[in-house]
Amino acid sequence: MTYLIVDRSNWKRGKKNIPILTIETPYLTIAGHKIVLPYEYFLQASKAGQDAILDAVVPNVANGAKVLDLFSGLGIYSFALADKAEYISA
Repeated sequence: MTYLIVDRSNWKRGKKNIPILTIETPYLTIAGHKIVLPYEYFLQASKAGQDAILDAVVPNVANGAKVLDLFSGLGIYSFALADKAEYISA
């Protein structure tokens, strides 16, 4: 996975983020897919934590499995399982 750190500023009005400046659009590359990050998104607290979850889950999913990815956020785990799973609902 590739992380790109960029400057992006916004105003917060109530619970809504209103973009005011983006120097470069941030994205992640997950399993070869470039994912543009929306203003309100969720990632694991650390890359180490995310990698630990991937290391625990991916080897235990059978080829051709049907996967339900609850609270999938950007779909990091869905993308990691895309080559193994027959079907993923995120």
